[in-house]
Amino acid sequence: EGYYEGCAFAILGEGFAGAAAPRASAREAVHDLLVCCGGTDPQRLTGRALQAMAHGLPGAAQVHVVIGPGVEDRAGIREATARMAMRPRLYEDVQDLSSLMAACDLAVSSGGTTMMELCCVGTPAVVIAQTDAEARFASWFDAQGAIRYLGGSEAVDERAIREAIAELWAQPVTRQRMADRGRRLIDGRGAERTASVLLRALAEKQRGSPISHLSSRRADAHHS
Repeated sequence: EGYYEGCAFAILGEGFAGAAAPRASAREAVHDLLVCCGGTDPQRLTGRALQAMAHGLPGAAQVHVVIGPGVEDRAGIREATARMAMRPRLYEDVQDLSSLMAACDLAVSSGGTTMMELCCVGTPAVVIAQTDAEARFASWFDAQGAIRYLGGSEAVDERAIREAIAELWAQPVTRQRMADRGRRLIDGRGAERTASVLLRALAEKQRGSPISHLSSRRADAHHS
């Protein structure tokens, strides 16, 4: 017995296997900025990101805010966005998250599946970890140049978020490099590969053969 692991087996939300094609190059200015901090956002990072933007952004942009299905502070987020002069757009029941992510030039995100989904569509992200596991994960993606990791939620304040947004806002070449590296790491086919492994294992078991193809295998690169 053994296991498969790594980016090639990352299981994302519905719609990411056929994610939108990347832009030819990053836009010089950020036109659309996404705030998407996972399905539950236990550390309330969405509100913190909105506070960081409340005094303005480096330029004119539409802010898109996704409220996950398990987020408890929905009322607080609605109130915060209503007070903002830039009038962010709120999304509470997103049917096509991959297209929304792909349409944005920059994102603020937590460090779990949402981060990988942003990598998949080529949207560079400022990432804050909500758990120790996310911290380890995000640190690795940052080392690959795919995201900008700021640290754990307890250590990141509004100023750090605001400064990271401003820095990437002014660096389209860096944003493009992050997008390219993210897409190389996560191609959205993790569920397909996982299903293939399971089906092969089931077929071998039904034939009474040893499950010989399973072994301890790390897959940081793509496998077909």
